[in-house]
Amino acid sequence: MNKKDNVYGQKYRKLRVLHHISLVNAAKNVTNKSTLAEWEKGKDNLSWCKVIQLLFNIHIQPIEFLEDSVSSQLYSAITNIAVAYRRNDMQQLIIIFKENLKKYEGDTKSKDYMFQAAIAANFYEDLSEHNVCPSILKDKIILYFSNIIDNKNFWCYEDIFYFGLITQLLDARHLHGFS
Repeated sequence: MNKKDNVYGQKYRKLRVLHHISLVNAAKNVTNKSTLAEWEKGKDNLSWCKVIQLLFNIHIQPIEFLEDSVSSQLYSAITNIAVAYRRNDMQQLIIIFKENLKKYEGDTKSKDYMFQAAIAANFYEDLSEHNVCPSILKDKIILYFSNIIDNKNFWCYEDIFYFGLITQLLDARHLHGFS
């Protein structure tokens, strides 16, 4: 987490105050009071491990803390896909799929384009029963989730969000393995 992007400290402070928990009690067994205060003001940084421990000290589940800020960004990124899916607009889903696949091919480091193409393909397949997702894209998705597991990293909210929206593209072995 970068200091310049520290919106979480301020959000944490609001929740801590709302629950009437002092800095001392919130920081207990995780960090000291002054470090917590600096983080809440956005002047310091904490590891996510410490943030999660701090959340438990104020009786907030990590998913509750992250869901509002992360999910609104993720949902807005796929709004056009969701609208086309709700309208059963298979032509629009193909257009969205092709646009994002082309963007991904131009910028293979952008997992957002990769997943937006995959989600559009997944929803298209759900409506049409036709698979338009190229095997190379499926392989990239499998590699992405395999790297999380192989590196013993934890799945973040964004990973779970994307995984839930592309499950139809995965074969049973990978789907069950990642689950």
